[in-house]
Amino acid sequence: MTTTAPHSLGRFLKRPPRYGLNAAAVTLTPGISAYIRITDIDAYGRFSPSPKVGVDHPSALQYLLQDDELVVARTGASVGKSYLYDRRDGELVYAGFLINIAPDPDVLNPKFLALVLQSRHYWDWIARTSVRSGQPGINGRELAAFPISVPAIDVQDSIAGAVSDIEGLITTLERLITKKQDIKTGMMRQLLTGKTRLPGFTEEWTWRPFPEVMFRLNAKKHQVPASSYNSVGRLPVVDQGQKSIIGYTDQMSTAFDPGSEGVIVFGDHTCITKFVDFEFAVGADGTQLLKAVPGNSTRFFAHALQANPVASTGYNRHFKFLQEKLLPVPELTEQNAIADALDDFGREIATLESRLTKTRAVKSGMMQQLLTGRTRLALGAPA
Repeated sequence: MTTTAPHSLGRFLKRPPRYGLNAAAVTLTPGISAYIRITDIDAYGRFSPSPKVGVDHPSALQYLLQDDELVVARTGASVGKSYLYDRRDGELVYAGFLINIAPDPDVLNPKFLALVLQSRHYWDWIARTSVRSGQPGINGRELAAFPISVPAIDVQDSIAGAVSDIEGLITTLERLITKKQDIKTGMMRQLLTGKTRLPGFTEEWTWRPFPEVMFRLNAKKHQVPASSYNSVGRLPVVDQGQKSIIGYTDQMSTAFDPGSEGVIVFGDHTCITKFVDFEFAVGADGTQLLKAVPGNSTRFFAHALQANPVASTGYNRHFKFLQEKLLPVPELTEQNAIADALDDFGREIATLESRLTKTRAVKSGMMQQLLTGRTRLALGAPA
């Protein structure tokens, strides 16, 4: 394998980079094209709008993405994110904060370029180039000057094919996780409302006010300020955010032991509900600790609150709304059986998510080796 010395990316393009259409997004309706903006590209270089929007402009068709073209975000927090056009995403008009580049496929495989635009070398270059006063950004001239090492086209094809195989596995895992999560959501709706009963349970459920089945613990002495969160430490810190563990601390005097029955962590500001069954320190203000009254299962009510969360009203206090809830209450044995069933399914999803994380790490390492020439594929052999 022969890898050339770095050349400017523009040398391998069919034409100079272009900017997209400066037009407002509108509701996507029949007869208008879908719009791709910098916010519609995810961290893995895919078109991932939420929701998909359209663009209604007389010049829109002049900005339709074509086969083998890529777009790169040129400003803001998204600067550097890229997307290789995929026909399966349908017709896409690219917006003004995107730079369109068209590699010459005779000398630069577009899929190989898409991999380069996810590499450490590229992101280091973005960090250096986009540093300006105010909002970070790059322009078309700078992108055309990006230094890229380009091996022979057959080598590019082999590298793109090898990485494509592992990307296929990643896509399969993502779809399986989504399917499992959808199934779990359906299970929660059925099991936590009594619409579907587990075998052997027939006793009628009651609906009771929150204060009759749950109570709040005093978390103040177990709290550590956000400024004290560390990346390592003897004690994990749990706060009101999405992550199960936000950091670590060595302040062992703040340790909270939830006991064998566990504890519910409720975000007073975020409305996020988590179940925790290990010793931890409590995160910054707004992290509430809840337990079920004796004769009830804390795990069951954690699932019940996740299935029927408090509606967020912004960065306000929400515990008062939680106290107004009516909660479904089967007898304790059924509470435990439902919690066990949902926990088992949750562990299946967690195992798949762990496998997905490891597979993404393998892809990242594989790209680093192949794109730098440290590992070379045997041409003509299966990738």
